[in-house]
Amino acid sequence: MRTLYVLFFGSIVLICVLIFVSFVYFERTDHLNVRYLYEDHGRVRGQIEIDLYTTEEQIIGKAKEEMPFEMGFYKRNVRFVIDRLSGVCKEFEKEWLNDYIKDQYLLRATDQGLSFLADQDSQFAYGIMPYNVGNAIPFSRQDIVTYIPLIMRYDFMIGGNQVFDVLRVHEGFLPPSRGLVTLTSIRDEYLDIDAKKIKTECLILKEKGEPQEMLWVDKSTRDLLAVRRGDIYIRKSTQQKAFAVKNYMPICEGVSTKMITLTVKGKEVSALFTRPVAKGVYPAVVLISGNDLPDEGRSGFMIDLAQSAAQHGFVSIAYCRELEGNAPQCRSDSITDESDLMTVCLDFLEEFRFVDIDKIGIAGFSDANYYIPSFIKKDARIIAWVMLSPTRPEPSMAIDSLRMQDVVNGIVSSDPMYKSYAFYCRDKALEIAEESSGGWKTIMDTKVFLERMKEIARLNPLEDLKGLTLPILIVRGKDDNEASPGFLKNLDEAMKTADREVIIFRSLGHWLGTVVSDDDVVRDHLTADREMMETVFGWFAKKL
Repeated sequence: MRTLYVLFFGSIVLICVLIFVSFVYFERTDHLNVRYLYEDHGRVRGQIEIDLYTTEEQIIGKAKEEMPFEMGFYKRNVRFVIDRLSGVCKEFEKEWLNDYIKDQYLLRATDQGLSFLADQDSQFAYGIMPYNVGNAIPFSRQDIVTYIPLIMRYDFMIGGNQVFDVLRVHEGFLPPSRGLVTLTSIRDEYLDIDAKKIKTECLILKEKGEPQEMLWVDKSTRDLLAVRRGDIYIRKSTQQKAFAVKNYMPICEGVSTKMITLTVKGKEVSALFTRPVAKGVYPAVVLISGNDLPDEGRSGFMIDLAQSAAQHGFVSIAYCRELEGNAPQCRSDSITDESDLMTVCLDFLEEFRFVDIDKIGIAGFSDANYYIPSFIKKDARIIAWVMLSPTRPEPSMAIDSLRMQDVVNGIVSSDPMYKSYAFYCRDKALEIAEESSGGWKTIMDTKVFLERMKEIARLNPLEDLKGLTLPILIVRGKDDNEASPGFLKNLDEAMKTADREVIIFRSLGHWLGTVVSDDDVVRDHLTADREMMETVFGWFAKKL
């Protein structure tokens, strides 16, 4: 009897051990975890960690990308779910983040089609497109995790050219599009990965309208080892690199530069405050960035403007919309919030004896110029205005801009119905915003902000401009591809009777400066053109 008990309990223990071992085994074989280093011109500029889970029913891909030297959004999270049997893309999610804010892009396969939601800059785009997704693979050149399902489908036994349907994921408010990607095996070669030579199969990746890329795949395991994209080289590595990155903040002689905190309706907002060190009473300029300026003040452009203002004898204040110390979240700034911030900035300036409160100007960048007229009409303290790269914000996506037109036309060449889908998503989002009574709505299980879109749709700055008498300077770059030609023409018509000047810099684009990426310590940043700043503050000196 005792022997039977021993055998019984022994069997139970054995079964438990087998279950545990099988669990560990399947977990190991069905879960791929790999890290890549991201090199730009031979310098390590970031890293990517990928997890791939393969079950009997689906393939789940996840990626965390850390690109600490990039201005704006230097963190990205990607996730997709693909039905393993049918090949259908069931879900795709992407987040762009920094320490303060995030944008997000969501796709869901439904019985009606493909649900799409993009949420950024306090606005959104949404629609259900009648795509027959089929077995199209979600694909984005910015996300190498989406390369792995392509490699899994490539038949290495056959080799040669193999074409795959892809669901191309785009940036911003643009919905996905259909396209084709070709993989071609060209040769075997050895690749050094962490000082170890591995035999690989080299493939060429081609996509219409895009430069070709080179991929290296482990000959035995079929794991993706490296990607070459021009001067960008992404390679597998067991290393985890620590980055110590500083934000761009130049030290200018004779200038006092401080980050301050403003309180607006009980919320704390950071702002950059500059002034000349020398004693005296100075005119002041309020600097307002647009929604399309990456990372706001921290991108460098507003910092350069603020310090140049102080060097030219002005006090300046430039607020940032990000809230310090909070987890990254989607923006929810209304035009009313912007107006309140401008009022608080002016009130703040009035507290100082070294500010001549009768000489205050405002400089707005990009779409900030769209709502500044209504503010100036309400607040007589502003007596001069500079428009930097003025653009018209669309309630959702700015399809009228030259750059967006080029992007959409490029997509249409391989997806003829795409432009109608893009306009549909824009119009659907605006329809939802206009029909909603509240400031928020839940779409695709995501809470989106509505108020800014409704306010933009109601604004008529061209009418407001007709009633303004203060001097205005418009500064543009000849190569500004973010501008809408129609809006600029209407702007010119509306300001015919105003005291205004227009200056166009032939060598500049929308950012009125250049992107600098010159070392491995300071984050990439925009530097404002010196001649442009001399022009702006020379003009303010005459008008204030």
